[in-house]
Amino acid sequence: MQEKLNLSRLNMLYGRIIEAPEAMKIKGIEYPDSDIPSITLDAGSIRNNRFDINGTEISLFAEDEALFKGQFIAAVFSSDYENAELIARDVKIDSEKINRANETDDLMSLSFGDIETVRNGRAEKTEKTVKETDEEGNEIEKVVEDVEYVPYKSVSSVFLLKEAESPVKLWYTVNAVYENGILYVSAPNQYPGFLKRLVCSLTGIEEEKIVFYQKDYYAPFDEYLFESAMLAAIASALAIEKKQAVEIRKQAYSRRGEIRSERLTYIADDGKLIGEEVTYTVEMGAYLPLKSEYFRHVAAAIVPSYPLSAFKADVRFIKSAKYPYSFFLSLGFSEALASTEYHEARISDYLNLSPMAFKAYYYKDKRRFTDYIPALDLAEIKKLTQKTMLKSSFERKWASHQLKNKDYALLGFSRGNGFASGYSISGFSTSFAKEHEYTSKITYNAKDQIIVTISEAANEKSMNLWRQIIKKEMGYEKDESVIFIKSSTSDSGPRILSRYVSNFSKQLLIGIRKIKELRSTENPPFSIVLSLENKFFPCEFDEGGFASMAISVRIDETDYQSMIEEIYADYSLGYVLDENLLLSAVKEEILSTLTEIGARFTPDMRVSISFTRKDSESIASPMQVTRALAIAAFLNATSQALKEKNIALPLSDEDVLRLRRMN
Repeated sequence: MQEKLNLSRLNMLYGRIIEAPEAMKIKGIEYPDSDIPSITLDAGSIRNNRFDINGTEISLFAEDEALFKGQFIAAVFSSDYENAELIARDVKIDSEKINRANETDDLMSLSFGDIETVRNGRAEKTEKTVKETDEEGNEIEKVVEDVEYVPYKSVSSVFLLKEAESPVKLWYTVNAVYENGILYVSAPNQYPGFLKRLVCSLTGIEEEKIVFYQKDYYAPFDEYLFESAMLAAIASALAIEKKQAVEIRKQAYSRRGEIRSERLTYIADDGKLIGEEVTYTVEMGAYLPLKSEYFRHVAAAIVPSYPLSAFKADVRFIKSAKYPYSFFLSLGFSEALASTEYHEARISDYLNLSPMAFKAYYYKDKRRFTDYIPALDLAEIKKLTQKTMLKSSFERKWASHQLKNKDYALLGFSRGNGFASGYSISGFSTSFAKEHEYTSKITYNAKDQIIVTISEAANEKSMNLWRQIIKKEMGYEKDESVIFIKSSTSDSGPRILSRYVSNFSKQLLIGIRKIKELRSTENPPFSIVLSLENKFFPCEFDEGGFASMAISVRIDETDYQSMIEEIYADYSLGYVLDENLLLSAVKEEILSTLTEIGARFTPDMRVSISFTRKDSESIASPMQVTRALAIAAFLNATSQALKEKNIALPLSDEDVLRLRRMN
């Protein structure tokens, strides 16, 4: 691709996108008369301005209205970027500002048990004597049973993750070259299938005639999923029309909308946890293209691990006049699990139990089975909890900080210890995979070879692991006996959301054993298609590992910052492809997450991370649980230090100062 671009530089068109400065009604666009040769594109000058993502219709360029600040209005192309910029500055847009209030776009719910009965309270039966008159007019006394409802005690919490923009706004480029009937496209996008479909929709070119080159991700995950694909479609349309190479440069922008979780847990007099209600609200901007999948990820994390008789969660999606939600590594799971762990800490505080004592007393052998996550073995979490707490001396520090922050509040500092534990998931949900027809096929041929066809681009380390599994089962000695075929038209998606990274190993193992059975009765070649129904795993997700994390913070009265002194994290994982690489990635994820939510680090901060291998064919995928536990453990530690139950993140110095003065 680079050679094609180098040869086309002298005749290349360079593009500049004109974006809406705010949500507004567009009355007209006036392009300048200029001696500089240029080409302009907008909603009225392209073949097809609308495209579909998961049933949500999105406009490439704003039509009558710009729905949010940053929406594409037009594109200007010229012989170099300087000329394109000069022309773009003189484009006049006749517009009128729109003040659009936020609105609830949809509400999805998850529940079990009778929450209404729990909400009414405990029924107490009493007997009382009433006087009645019989048919003969005589007054008689009668004993009747009376039912009185006594409300349960309750614990509430509010988890608030405020809207955040990407702190780094890097420039990136998208290129398109049309040559001999073939369209060559390069972009920083992890969804080549989605990108190609969008280009086809806009230009009419056949998908087989598009060659995609994947650029390095400026965002390591999927912040640029829609934007870079849209730019690729615009560049492709012009490249085909003008038979010239096209390049568009744009400053990347991404944001996460506000997330708010309000929980209420009903508790009996003897300390038994009876029921829980959750209202989980996500502001997702102008478009909500993946809300069903987002709900599934939230649902996999929002049900707590402690047993309840009844539970109800309402997930509300808020539509606003803002830039569409960028997923920042997580499609909802991490934030939902963080809110669950944060609320558990509030319950243990209410019951005057340490986190370890709470888990030891309330956690059973397995957590509740739901349609979204299986009945996971909680013994793994209990073991990790004990391991982390012993290493970090958590119980002693936690009790000490409770005492000091209560009785010695006049000291010039305060400290807190926070803990969180949980499980990770890997992959799009089973339903999402079925909707998008992700398939995998194992073929046995006449050369005694296994050919594995996968519908997404797995990395080489994953395939090497799968190759070893097949060789062991089939008794092969040479790597050449196992061949992988992967299509460039498929969508791998963000690293942590790659569907088969975790659970494909299990499906592959079962498929290979079936091939061994058929080898003696069937003539090769014959194939087995691995089921999209996910019969081996009836839930939407399978677990990708367990983890626990403890964080110690110190809040200094001189600078009012929540300074992290120690981080301890322990993991129980399946296959680890490269332990050193995973260790580095986990540490980076912990530190970047903590930085994002407003934490600061002491110069001598200690970070201790350990991995334990568990008996599982799953490939380790701990990034989502890492993000969740970093948020929850930091929040729990800061909550103890500031004696404040409801703290909004990201945490600012002003927030710390205000809370210190209040408490």
